Amino acid sequence: GLEVVFVSSDRSDEDFSGYFKEMPWLALPYADREKREALSKKFGVHGIPSLVILDEAAKTITKEGRKAISEDSTGEELPWKPQKVSELLSGAKIVSREGREMGISEVMKEKAALAFYFSAHWCPPCRGFTPKLAEWYSKDLKGKGLEVVFVSSDRSDEDFSGYFKEMPWLALPYADREKREALSKKFGVHGIPSLVILDEAAKTITKEGRKAISEDSTGEELPWKPQKVSELLSGAKIVSREGREMGISEVMKEKAALAFYFSAHWC
Repeated sequence: GLEVVFVSSDRSDEDFSGYFKEMPWLALPYADREKREALSKKFGVHGIPSLVILDEAAKTITKEGRKAISEDSTGEELPWKPQKVSELLSGAKIVSREGREMGISEVMKEKAALAFYFSAHWCPPCRGFTPKLAEWYSKDLKGKGLEVVFVSSDRSDEDFSGYFKEMPWLALPYADREKREALSKKFGVHGIPSLVILDEAAKTITKEGRKAISEDSTGEELPWKPQKVSELLSGAKIVSREGREMGISEVMKEKAALAFYFSAHWC
């Protein structure tokens, strides 16, 4: 059920025609440069080859189609829609330090937020951050409704077990490498330590959890949901060149759009 349309970045119609003969699919005509530019801009294509996959309603499924198809060349997971976190966690087993297994619904019972802590004992920054996080968790964050699940990048079960003993929270079993890979991929984790925070409905609040908690270690703003722009601007005063103050609602009266111009004279 997959169709492919070649969108050419060739330098001439002749090059396009010769290359298109090698392909078993369709193409946007070379002469329609305007449409090519519009599609490239729409999907943020800055390098090739690039493969963007849409659903039957022409809504974007993924801009990482090359990776998706390379990892599933037989199309078992076509159309490669990303799993929701709730789906990904369905059936996952989480363990306590004592070895008790529980499902994610039990883990989240009466909790305000869940943090996946991607870490490993071999990683020096992780070993530096873990004791701080453990102190903040035990002193304030756990009591305010945060649960933490350690997702290990250790090189052995033995390393995982030793490191997990230093932690006062839960963990994804080391043996569940498939779930670890799926979570890392889902949240785009490319470096550790990394802390991803979800709400009670397993929706991502922030992938910058390490920064959020480091700046608010007592959890006064837990679960660290980003402010909406409207909330951020509430009460803000805007001034005219004559010095007249006005609120944002007055600024936007009968306007179609608002632009914040970040600039400086020294620049």
